[in-house]
Amino acid sequence: GADHVPGAVVELSADRAEPLLALLDEAEGVPDLFVRIRVETVAGDRAWAYSRPGPVTGLARIERRSHQLER
Repeated sequence: GADHVPGAVVELSADRAEPLLALLDEAEGVPDLFVRIRVETVAGDRAWAYSRPGPVTGLARIERRSHQLER
């Protein structure tokens, strides 16, 4: 089945989304460390998320974020 990934949704206005996403891409190391992908939240909303394109063997799985509510 599909994996659920803990995270938070941050809504961006349409006119500001692309420049802000470009800044986030740079901070996340796109495309060398991560790639930005479309996901569906547990509430059924579409969102962007960052995914590691390479092997994840040996990396710890994040089971839950404790400081923000998930959506």
